[in-house]
Amino acid sequence: MKNYRVLITAIGGFLGVKNIENLKKAKPGEIYVVGVDADETCMGSKVCDKFFKVSPGEKKEYVSEIINIIEKEKINFILPCSDEEAISLAKQKNKINNMGAELLCVDESSIEVISDKLKTYEFLKSKKIEVPFFNEVYDYEDLKIKAMQYYKNFSSFVLKETKARGNRGIYVVDVKNEKESHFNSSREVHTNIENFQKKIFNRELGKFPKLITEKLYEPAFDIDVLARKGKVIHAIPRERINPAGVPFKGNIIRKNEKLIHIAEKVTKELNLTYLFDIDIMTNKNGEFIICEINPRPSGSVAASIACGFPIYKDLLDLKNINKFSSNIFSKKDRKVFPVTDCLVI
Repeated sequence: MKNYRVLITAIGGFLGVKNIENLKKAKPGEIYVVGVDADETCMGSKVCDKFFKVSPGEKKEYVSEIINIIEKEKINFILPCSDEEAISLAKQKNKINNMGAELLCVDESSIEVISDKLKTYEFLKSKKIEVPFFNEVYDYEDLKIKAMQYYKNFSSFVLKETKARGNRGIYVVDVKNEKESHFNSSREVHTNIENFQKKIFNRELGKFPKLITEKLYEPAFDIDVLARKGKVIHAIPRERINPAGVPFKGNIIRKNEKLIHIAEKVTKELNLTYLFDIDIMTNKNGEFIICEINPRPSGSVAASIACGFPIYKDLLDLKNINKFSSNIFSKKDRKVFPVTDCLVI
């Protein structure tokens, strides 16, 4: 039996196949990969050693399905790769640990903060870490007032769900927007104030509370962070070639000390352990501002691994060794692009 029996979730993403391949290469010949996803036809199911179809992470039956797989496959590591799955599994961390498996995601108390953008911004602001200018919005009447205040002060604003991920439910209102469109083929809607006011009048914006913030600007960054007990082991800033993030079109990887310092401060203040992702943009003054913190690996963490950062190897060794690889950044910027490949099974 292989020493490392790893259950990895949400393998149906754009880079799901590459993530499984990277996991196996972290310790060649030693890793048995069990993949799970709600889509049994996903390509990631073709390259893992065993695949199970499971319910979406927010469903009540999800955790019991994962527990059964842990028992059946003698799993000793679980790597959640979606927010919903990380949230659900973190609540059962003690039970999972008692089964002899290690859950490779941040603790429930930290997830409670970082899975809610309002709580994230309030916490980070209290620690003097830069976040957008923001306010909570309670209902449509409150939105009418605050939307016009922001528009008057900034000529733009962003409305978002407090817990939605992946650009879901985000509206960017700007005086420069002539018509409504989806930003770079993403789920992020860019519109003008007239169309937005119609949505308020027709009550098309869903449930409250929501979050209204100043608009942030390109460039956009992901920072892949691997940490232990509040101390950073790896912090790799990746500038997005597509600022929306989805669809993934590649990254520019460069050593940026300011971004690395932000990652170190966030990690320390939240006392984070394991692998997570920080999304950053800039304000009108060009200052780096945190958009959100994700309690699981970025869907494009493969870009950092492609540049030689041993993220998965060090993640699996996190509790057992004290010395990790460092100074892996190249002297030159490196661009990473996704390519089409053929999979033979």
